[in-house]
Amino acid sequence: MQHKEVDETVKQDLKGYMPYKNEEHGVKMLYPKDWKKTEGTVGTVVAFSSPKDASGLTSVNLLVQELPPQVTLQEFSRQSLEQMQPMLMNAHHQVWDEDLLKRPGKRLKFAAPMGPTEMTVYQAWTVAEGRAFILTFSSPSARHNDYRKDIEVLLNSFELLGAQDPTKKPIDLCCFRYIENQEHLFRIKCPLSWQVIETTGTPVFKAEFNAMLGPKDDKPAYLRLDVVVTNLPDPSWDLERYSQISSMRLADITDDGEVPEKRKISMGGADGYEVTYKSDIEKKGMLSMQRYTIKKGKVFIVTTSAACLKEGDVRPFPLLDRLASSFEFLEKGFSTKTAVVSFEHLIHRVSIEFSEHWRPSTGLGTVVNFEHGGDGGQVPFYSSLSLVVADSPDAVDSLGTNVPIRVPRFTATPKQMPSRP
Repeated sequence: MQHKEVDETVKQDLKGYMPYKNEEHGVKMLYPKDWKKTEGTVGTVVAFSSPKDASGLTSVNLLVQELPPQVTLQEFSRQSLEQMQPMLMNAHHQVWDEDLLKRPGKRLKFAAPMGPTEMTVYQAWTVAEGRAFILTFSSPSARHNDYRKDIEVLLNSFELLGAQDPTKKPIDLCCFRYIENQEHLFRIKCPLSWQVIETTGTPVFKAEFNAMLGPKDDKPAYLRLDVVVTNLPDPSWDLERYSQISSMRLADITDDGEVPEKRKISMGGADGYEVTYKSDIEKKGMLSMQRYTIKKGKVFIVTTSAACLKEGDVRPFPLLDRLASSFEFLEKGFSTKTAVVSFEHLIHRVSIEFSEHWRPSTGLGTVVNFEHGGDGGQVPFYSSLSLVVADSPDAVDSLGTNVPIRVPRFTATPKQMPSRP
């Protein structure tokens, strides 16, 4: 039986289509002119929705996923289909080989009830340049064939523009530990992979990262987190008075000698200021963001810094912003979280916490895997937990209007097996 969705013998009239191009991910394609385009939602590069379907369930989306260098199409397909098995086991489905982007690819088609509607889902994917490209078309089964030509045009026109610039894609996933200070009663997050530097006096906490941000980098990046706590020079000073003095001090170390602009923020629930500046004093071209507030006669200063980056490299900045914004004040007798690992998706702004005994690792088709046990018989069972960001087509929005929407959520798939050697 021929499982071919794209009929290459059909002469396509392209007048009803318009081009889409994404420079960041290096892709282009055609899509129907009257379809709505939405970029960057729910982890997708782009999604197109049909105006002919009032329910909003008919759509096409493109997902681009970074992969480790050794991952092949076969390995990616195996793990992806394995993770989808709970959905596919009770659904009529077909899997076959078919090219995409002028290279070997895979196809999947299945029909399954999603809420009150039976949906047909058609996926096409391939692996190229260390990335997986996944196109997904979903629609109510009763009208799936109505969109056949549109999907043919889209798939046939899907092309790579060229090599992606890896410095344009921000870091989006990170596992954090919690750092707590009993003396000054504050807590802040720090990436697990960063080296904590022992300090005495000022700063009260310091952590660094000095390694490659990506496999194609030719030199290591330098990232840093500092927390300084000091007494106010004059106990009568308020935030505004301290801010004036701080701004003048920063002007002495910035490249241009100008007072950097500041903006008001909330820091640990208190009023504060944020200022960004560039200075060559410690490392050439170091970019820093400093946040500060005052409480009970003390100044709390959180500084995140980045150096040794190529011009235009945006990768570390969402991570550095998350570190600064994680600062919080604690009360005496607080419940400690130093034995907790927090995994976060910085783009989706979703997080989940685990015991520090669970070991995070990169997953294929998943966001992250956590493993526990199997360490010399100390734990009788080996367990793994896979987390994915998935579409929820039957979700209801917070207004209670019962309109199907797509939202990011974590799906956990626990497995238990005898302890590994």
